[in-house]
Amino acid sequence: MITALITCAYSLVAYGALYGWLPLPSGALRLERPPGGLALQIIGLASSMVLVAIGTTYLVRRLIVSTALAEQSRKDLTTLGHHQSELVNSISDGVIVSDAHGCIRSINNAAVVLLGGTEESFKGERLASVLRPFVPKGGISRRTRMA
Repeated sequence: MITALITCAYSLVAYGALYGWLPLPSGALRLERPPGGLALQIIGLASSMVLVAIGTTYLVRRLIVSTALAEQSRKDLTTLGHHQSELVNSISDGVIVSDAHGCIRSINNAAVVLLGGTEESFKGERLASVLRPFVPKGGISRRTRMA
């Protein structure tokens, strides 16, 4: 509806420029009228307003559907995240999830108990610094890694 009103206002400005009711920036008194007469101009303006209204309605409907899909995807991702967290916490072995930079993003309860601390104290910490106390002084040999 608003788009149709804006289109009508624009059409009135264009019509006013055609008949000299509005001054033009170029200083000319009015635009040259296209051939075909007033009736043809009105039909052209009305049909363009209808096309703009139809196009706007279509785009608004697509926007509503897209917004609903995005909201559903957000809810699904949240649910999936909760399920993943529950799954990782149900594992009796210690599980630490880190990002590509080696920062801890998630840690299950078993790992928290093994390492001693709280889940919040480990999140964001570098994995290497958390595990450093558990690495032998000589480091990890190739033989130890393969075991």
